[in-house]
Amino acid sequence: MKKNTLFLALIFMASVSYMSAQNFVLKNQEATAVKTELLEQNSQAKNTALLTYLGGSLANVLGNDFAPGTRYVSGCIDFTAAQMANYVGAKLWQICVPIPSAQFMTGFTEAKVWIKHSLSGPVIYEQTFVPVLQDWNEIELAEPQTIVEGALVIGFTTTHVLTATPNSNVRPLWCSNATDPYKPGGFNYILGTNPNQHATGANWNQYISLGNLGIEGYLVDVPAIPQNDLAASTLSSLPLKWVDNPTTYTVNVFNAGTAPQNNYTVQIIDADNNVLGSQNVTTALAAGASTNIEIAVTPTAAGILAVRGKVILTGDENPNNDISAPLIQRVYPMQPMAYCDNSNVTGVAWGANVPHQAAIEYSMANMGPFTGKVLTAIEVAFNPPASTISDCKVWIRSSLTGSNLYEQPFTPGDGWTKVQLTTPYELQNADIFIGWSAQSTENYIIGCTQNTPVVFAGGHIQGGTNAWSNYASQTNPMPYNNAIIGVVSACAPPTNLEVAYTDDCEALLTWDAPNGATAYNIYRNATLVKENHTQTSYTDEGFDFMVGHVWSVTVACNDDESDAAMVSEEACFQCDPATNLLVEFEDDCGIAILSWTAPAEGSGKYNIYRNDDLIVSNHEETTYTDTDFDSEITNTWVVKVVCMEEESDPATKEEYCELGIKGNEQVAFSIVPNPTSGNITISAEKAFHTIEVISFLGQTVLSQYNANNVVSLDVSALTNGVYFVRIISDNGTSVKKFVKQ
Repeated sequence: MKKNTLFLALIFMASVSYMSAQNFVLKNQEATAVKTELLEQNSQAKNTALLTYLGGSLANVLGNDFAPGTRYVSGCIDFTAAQMANYVGAKLWQICVPIPSAQFMTGFTEAKVWIKHSLSGPVIYEQTFVPVLQDWNEIELAEPQTIVEGALVIGFTTTHVLTATPNSNVRPLWCSNATDPYKPGGFNYILGTNPNQHATGANWNQYISLGNLGIEGYLVDVPAIPQNDLAASTLSSLPLKWVDNPTTYTVNVFNAGTAPQNNYTVQIIDADNNVLGSQNVTTALAAGASTNIEIAVTPTAAGILAVRGKVILTGDENPNNDISAPLIQRVYPMQPMAYCDNSNVTGVAWGANVPHQAAIEYSMANMGPFTGKVLTAIEVAFNPPASTISDCKVWIRSSLTGSNLYEQPFTPGDGWTKVQLTTPYELQNADIFIGWSAQSTENYIIGCTQNTPVVFAGGHIQGGTNAWSNYASQTNPMPYNNAIIGVVSACAPPTNLEVAYTDDCEALLTWDAPNGATAYNIYRNATLVKENHTQTSYTDEGFDFMVGHVWSVTVACNDDESDAAMVSEEACFQCDPATNLLVEFEDDCGIAILSWTAPAEGSGKYNIYRNDDLIVSNHEETTYTDTDFDSEITNTWVVKVVCMEEESDPATKEEYCELGIKGNEQVAFSIVPNPTSGNITISAEKAFHTIEVISFLGQTVLSQYNANNVVSLDVSALTNGVYFVRIISDNGTSVKKFVKQ
């Protein structure tokens, strides 16, 4: 069979290192490349599909010059769920890795390949191997791994014990040296001292300087691949967004089929499937290749914006991968004060347990968009875990070394922390520095993002007794800006926003008014539900109370609105279904007895359907006796829990009664007289211990213990109608019908 080669494409960011005279260092080391001799990619034909990003020849090895000690180098490539969708059920049976010559493998002691489902997730399979140097190594997995739905990561790690100083040549990552048509360069790597650095919580660097990593995964038992299939593999966009400012979304379109495509449409859609932006594409996309399509969107409202990428191809044979995972980002009401792009945060510092400061600067000449407005919050991001950081406060100054015009202590969280200013700060046409002070028991406390343009005003930094410095003023300028964002508003926002559900699952919102506020705009899931509301409370209704929601409230001011106060709440009511639905036939298939298990919480009422027809509503027991069904066909019974005006998911049972097989009559008995207006006598051929009288609606109306095979019951108090007698013995149950008149 022909070998199917799958080339998959993603975009990565680079990470660099630098050390100045002040011992100012970045968190991650740089992978250093060394040119080596060309070695053609292994081309041995296999009856498999091939997972790789490598489209050219191997020409460079990467690693670093380490100090003495045990060092680990890890490299991997990752594939999205959309890219792997057509390979579910196949088996990954071999991973191939090229290992360079001994010249670049100083101190080498061990190598292993491994598999994960996400870059930061746990390792699901790992296997050591003894590599052949200067060649491709084909590692057949002792336990081939079945491809399941979701992402896939394949990688390897080498171990080196180094004794030489100062430079030990360790460069086990062999890659191409030029951009190829399937991937514009880049893979993931870690250079470190932790033997489990590639496992759960791995902090990967993303390399884009050269080509692609030499690693391949071979699949067997590959399902038939559709001819026409385009997938919206990933969706990305820089997170710093504000109302009425055009922003760009990038949809990575992957050709998961076997035929090239040159006529398709890419869209950005919101949570309600409204199209926010669209682009028709006529450039050819080869089978197995991917391309990035940029689409401009202009946000129209502040709050949370959830969007997805969608690809539309006429004749697409697999619609399940046409829409990407959602990208959820915040839209600021107006332009924030920031130089970073609010993307992935790395760290710099002068060491652990040292006081640090960081700030961004806006000179008078740059205050035009902000003068006359208010600074309502300062958002900061640190690199170490929040549990290691102390003595935190945000501040505002007119110069780096001046006194604080405003300061406020805060408790940091992991990732970005929004510090809502107790007193909004009025912005004037003057120089301003927005910053923070803190220290950590770990190194690299100063959070920064890698983005362009790199500006002097974007990265003032200071630690210990060192003077203030700046990324852009280093001997080798560093492409970083401080992770600091000043949230600007036309006026001060509400505070202390809370939401509580009423007994009817309406949402009662309450908040505190800032000075001067007279009107408010209220949003649910970024959609305006009430404009110019004049009270500090609002009752929201008419929403789906069985799912969670996000509410936000802004102050309406000067034909604009403030920053939003936001609160989220889970579903008001969880309508869990009934479970364990059973159907038992009795009385020669004339009776179907339904029974089920009630959910832990619920109304205790049920709607019962037979063959899509509602046969009883608001039934209050977990059993029901059905006598009006066609016993000569297969019937489908459904039980749904009643949840206010809604129903739960169904519990379903399909059954056909065959005489002598499904019947459950174990004891023959008679009922006389029948019909009756007073007493009935039940006579059985064998003794039974329990007798029950059941109404036509399945409710037990009489029940008593019995010690022999004959019993008399007074049913005169029962309402006229059809009833059933069920006797229970050690051998089973039997049911017969009688009429009370």
